[in-house]
Amino acid sequence: MERFFFVIQISVIWLILSAANWSGTYLIYLALLFSMVWLLITVVTLSIRNRPLRRFIAITGWIYVAISILGINDNVLAKTYP
Repeated sequence: MERFFFVIQISVIWLILSAANWSGTYLIYLALLFSMVWLLITVVTLSIRNRPLRRFIAITGWIYVAISILGINDNVLAKTYP
C-alpha cells in the first residue's frame, strides 16, 4: 500500500511542477515512471508462486524497463545483434 501512495505523491508533485512550468520536471517524470513500474512489477511478481521464476521475471522486467525509459534500446540491440 505504501508503494501505491508513493506513486500517487510523485504523480501529484509532477503535475504541480508541470503546471508551474518548472524546468526540472524531467527527473520527476523519470522518478514517476520508475515508481509506476516498481508498483507494476511488484503486483505481477507477487502473483507468481515459483520463487526463481518470480525473481527472473522481476529482474528481466527491470532491465527492459530501464533500457526503454532511458532510451537506449537501439544501442543495446546494436551491440547484441551486430
